[in-house]
Amino acid sequence: MILDSINTGRSTNDEFEDELVQETINAGRGGRDEQGIRDQWLSDEHLGEESTYDSRKPISAKVQRLLQAYKLDCTGCDHNQAVRKVNNFLKRQADEQRKREQRDSWARKLFAALLVVGASYAYVNRKRLGLEFLLGNGRGNDNDDLQGFTEAQRANILRLRREQAATAATKRQQQEEQARAAPSWLENEQKEVWTSKQEKQFQKALQEFSGVPKKERYKLIAEKVNGKSRIECLTHHRMQELLEKRAQEEDQ
Repeated sequence: MILDSINTGRSTNDEFEDELVQETINAGRGGRDEQGIRDQWLSDEHLGEESTYDSRKPISAKVQRLLQAYKLDCTGCDHNQAVRKVNNFLKRQADEQRKREQRDSWARKLFAALLVVGASYAYVNRKRLGLEFLLGNGRGNDNDDLQGFTEAQRANILRLRREQAATAATKRQQQEEQARAAPSWLENEQKEVWTSKQEKQFQKALQEFSGVPKKERYKLIAEKVNGKSRIECLTHHRMQELLEKRAQEEDQ
């Protein structure tokens, strides 16, 4: 009898614990037998009807001015996206200018080579081409070159030479004007956007790798500066050195 009472007592306690656990499960499920998401989790009442908070950083006034100056559309951008857009635009401009300079350089070299070849051919074949009066055998000053010609021929030769000199001078002037009109690397670099964080990283890396040869230095510096390449770090340092040198010259 005692044993039966003990067994009966354990069975009653077990049933009571099972009921308590079942009630707890039902309360956690919200009265549902299947798994799912609570209604409280689906509610957005705590957010309010007009919750429009934007945690992104707004575009600074400086970057706004650059966007307007370059006519860049950055609707819906935050500050970091706008900075990347400006930097990408400046990089494209720098790349295009570099390509133009390379094309102009190759064109000048090709023109100079063709001019030399043409002049050599004309000199060798001057008699067959009828250019004796322009490419005579005489050497020295203009009077020596024009010996043996009549006054009319001399006047004609001098006129042709003046026209050639004027044409060459005009071409040089046009090239100089184009070179002055194109923005220099310094002007492009001064427009490049560097955040305060990037500048701190750059200055720290510059001191850290000051003893490394230049060929490897800026590669190591670029690895320490977020979002900047080796060429960008090199150009940025060149700009700072040049501006510092100019400031020292003005103070003297």
